[in-house]
Amino acid sequence: EDTDNKLTIDSREPDYNKYEELLKNEVRYSSLIKNNPEKAEKYIELNKQEAINRHNYYINISKNQE
Repeated sequence: EDTDNKLTIDSREPDYNKYEELLKNEVRYSSLIKNNPEKAEKYIELNKQEAINRHNYYINISKNQE
């Protein structure tokens, strides 16, 4: 089956330091930072790692299409 619906990634690599700042500005994380800074840093790091994994997953899909 031949299709023209191939995934194309044309954006640059995300700056994940800015991603952390974005998360820290969200109410759910800023509240957690105030109430439980250790847990907040843990969740921010987990969220960041998931975003990196998700981005890499899509990059791999786009590169491995035939």
